[in-house]
Amino acid sequence: IPGSGVDLLKFYYSKPNIEEIIFLMPCRMLWDKGVKEFVEAAEKIKEKYPEVKFVLSGPYEDRNPRKVPLAYLKELNKDGVVNWIGEIDDMVNIYKASTVVVVPSYYNEGMPKVLLEAAACGRASITTNMPGCRDAIEENLTGLLVPQQDVTALTEAMEKLILDSSSIERMSYLARAKAEREFSIDKVVAKHIDLYRELEKKN
Repeated sequence: IPGSGVDLLKFYYSKPNIEEIIFLMPCRMLWDKGVKEFVEAAEKIKEKYPEVKFVLSGPYEDRNPRKVPLAYLKELNKDGVVNWIGEIDDMVNIYKASTVVVVPSYYNEGMPKVLLEAAACGRASITTNMPGCRDAIEENLTGLLVPQQDVTALTEAMEKLILDSSSIERMSYLARAKAEREFSIDKVVAKHIDLYRELEKKN
């Protein structure tokens, strides 16, 4: 069952802007979500493609031992490579303003909600080849998979999409179609109910 599903009316389709490519990483500010890898890949991309933008969206987690230090996050905004915008309530418009969603997590994920939301909004994703993350995309159709903690592979995946913007548009349509087919909250709830009924019969 694909996580808790996503509201396809709230997270509606919008065509990605391929004229100004923006890579968005939405997550809690924890190292094992892949923040460092995202920043390092962004630095490499910026050297070759200075016009490409990178946005990091999510809350600073003061009490979490795996937290990314606040000083590090503030320094990002000074350097101008990655823009950390903090926690945002209106995620629909954040997805709408982005071109590609990046989730380079090596955290012990279920199926990341942000990948379901991104698909619903018609955004191609780059994520890690680990359980949960890889289950949310179809490789080379709705997104790309990279190994965990592999900055080189992440950079190459980003560059692949930069150089082939038509694939971003193709993945956009296929991602929304996958969300409608598999991630609708109505279908996910129905699957949960069916599962509970099956378990009840066995008892």
